Amino acid sequence: GCRVPAYLRFRPSMPMEEKKASPHRRIKATVQYDGTDFLGFQRQPRGRTVQGVLEEALGKLLGHPLTVKGAGRTDTGVHARGQVISLVTESSIPAQNIPVAARSLLPPDVIISSAEDVDEAFDPQKDAVSKTYCYRIWRGDVPDILTARYTYWWPGKLDFELMEQETAHLVGRHDFASLRATGSSAKTTV
Repeated sequence: GCRVPAYLRFRPSMPMEEKKASPHRRIKATVQYDGTDFLGFQRQPRGRTVQGVLEEALGKLLGHPLTVKGAGRTDTGVHARGQVISLVTESSIPAQNIPVAARSLLPPDVIISSAEDVDEAFDPQKDAVSKTYCYRIWRGDVPDILTARYTYWWPGKLDFELMEQETAHLVGRHDFASLRATGSSAKTTV
């Protein structure tokens, strides 16, 4: 199937503190990507990752090596429409100019939708309060070539009543420890 972390919600931003003597500033950006040709979000020793592509392009744009931190990690082949990242830079390029300026440095399967300066305490993982995943099923006798990357083709009949009954079990608080990635830094699995 196709998993699309379409939206992430965050706590309201804290007012930015007055500029300190440090030349460093934290930037929050929203990115979207087609995960088909990626080994997931998180940088890995071998293989193409979203984090690696972003760090390379933004490092060139901002003029120094940097680390991108994402609100979450997507797996191989997973797409995102609203992944939030943060980075620290010394560059004076206005944050709101970064999406357009980075466009020529990024491959066609990654886009920075927006960017803004935020308080240095902002953390895209800790400050996220919800994530939305979207799974799409294409019903029909044949798959649709234009949506095949983003849908799961099911040529048979779907039992909507049974689907509603089964998905009702997902509502509420649950412990997802069995789905936790090895080495995960998550504080809780609930």
